[in-house]
Amino acid sequence: MKSMFAAAGLAALMLGLGPAAQAQATYAAPKTSWGAPDIQGAWTNSSVTKLTRPAGVDKLVLTPAEAAAIENKDFNNARTAIEKQPTDQSTGAPEKGKALPSVGNYNAVWVDPGSKIATVKGELRSSWIVDPPNGRVPMSDAGRKKLATWRPDATRDGSYKPPADAPSKANAPAKTKTSSKAKTVAATGSAKPFVDLVEAPKSANGGGAASAYLGPESRGTGERCVVMGNAGGPVMLNGLYNNNFQVVQTPDHVIIVVEMIHDARIIPLVRNAAEVRKAYGPSAIARWLGDSIGWYEGDTLVIQSRNFHRQQAGQVFISDTGTLTERLTRISATDILYEFIVEDPEVYTQVWKGEISWRKIPGNVYEYACHEGNYGLFNILSGAREQERTGRALEATALEE
Repeated sequence: MKSMFAAAGLAALMLGLGPAAQAQATYAAPKTSWGAPDIQGAWTNSSVTKLTRPAGVDKLVLTPAEAAAIENKDFNNARTAIEKQPTDQSTGAPEKGKALPSVGNYNAVWVDPGSKIATVKGELRSSWIVDPPNGRVPMSDAGRKKLATWRPDATRDGSYKPPADAPSKANAPAKTKTSSKAKTVAATGSAKPFVDLVEAPKSANGGGAASAYLGPESRGTGERCVVMGNAGGPVMLNGLYNNNFQVVQTPDHVIIVVEMIHDARIIPLVRNAAEVRKAYGPSAIARWLGDSIGWYEGDTLVIQSRNFHRQQAGQVFISDTGTLTERLTRISATDILYEFIVEDPEVYTQVWKGEISWRKIPGNVYEYACHEGNYGLFNILSGAREQERTGRALEATALEE
């Protein structure tokens, strides 16, 4: 009798789900030859949906009409539509001296951010963040201050804050002084290794050279082909293009290859969560993309990461004592549910969570080969040296891409 009621309850629950959610609820994930859930292959998280909710949108789950309205307003969708229009041959050549419309650093054809609102667990989602309910990163005032001690030149939400010693006018020479970052580190006694830019050399005309031009290490991580934003984490987010990942599994490791910059997260596996702490490397060695350890819980790969490198800028900031937990679950033949939990009371007012859809793509993830075509870094620095030789002062710039 009890089993009959249980079966009836399950049937009622299934009827309450949409077709996509019903299919996911009954899906049996494939296994590797050694019995682990098989999440191998090439996947993408490209989408109009981003980490935080768009301004003016106050709910997580959208109707099809609401999703279409956001897609129609999306900058890249609008720009793509305009650039697809045929040239009007009747207008003739542009008027002499009249500037052509800017296309930015890329035409729309060269980028691939995604054109649709994401579907996660059968729902059209306005943000990856599911908690807090407002879809915003819950950074505290204390967290902002901590971030400023690490990186006084930029905030992790993508906005730029000029250093305190930056010139007030674009053409004014940069001041030569010990950076506020160096003073903060000296005061706190922090032993964390990161490049500090102090005492910029004088230009021939007596002006100070901007510290961002001192050498390769003084440039942003993207320019140096190290890491780019948050493609590889902390929290593997979508960006302007190359939103693709390849997952490879062995009995004792999982490797997630990130197409952007071609970073690889090499994640050793342990038997369970109790073994994670002793598997971490020394805390004195900060790692790009974090120190990550994984284990399986049923059909889910769980990854716990900490000790992120301080030079790694992106949308998510995690302190020395914070932890990122990711959960990858294959919920259909074509979808992985990527869940994340950020726990860092020194930075955030609460534990916060999100869900991202990874969709299977045909073919392979190709090498980015960033260094092979990285003429920009060479040209920036050689141009700076030429300006110094000719007695011109260098202008201060942002240190991150």
